[in-house]
Amino acid sequence: MFAFLAFGALFWFPLLKACMMNVNSVMVAIMSFCVTMGMSSMDKRYTLTFIQSVLSISFHSNQLLLPLDEKGSFEYLMLPFLSALPTVVTSWIEVIYCTAFYQGIGGHAIYDASIIVSFVLYY
Repeated sequence: MFAFLAFGALFWFPLLKACMMNVNSVMVAIMSFCVTMGMSSMDKRYTLTFIQSVLSISFHSNQLLLPLDEKGSFEYLMLPFLSALPTVVTSWIEVIYCTAFYQGIGGHAIYDASIIVSFVLYY
C-alpha cells in the first residue's frame, strides 16, 4: 500500500500542480491522495480515461476560476482550441479505436505527441 501511495505522490501531485498552479499545495496533495485512492479499485482498462478526465477537469476548472481580469485576453480565448481540444479528441480516439486503428499508427505515442504539439501551437 505504501508503494501505491508513493506512486500517487510522485505521479499525481506534479501533474495536478501543473494543471492548477493557483491552488494551494496542501489542497493539491489532498486531491492527489483522493485520486490515487480512486484509482486503486479501478479496472486497468479504464486508467487512461480516468487520468485524462482528472487532468482535464483539473486544468479547466482552474481556468474557469481565474480572476475576471485575466479572462479577457486573446490567450484565454485560444487556450481551449489550441491546447485542450486536440488532446481531448486524440484521447477519445485512442480509447474508442485503439485496437482497430490507433495501435497500428503509433498508439499512445500519438496521444503524447498531441499534447506537445498542441502546447507548442499555443505558446
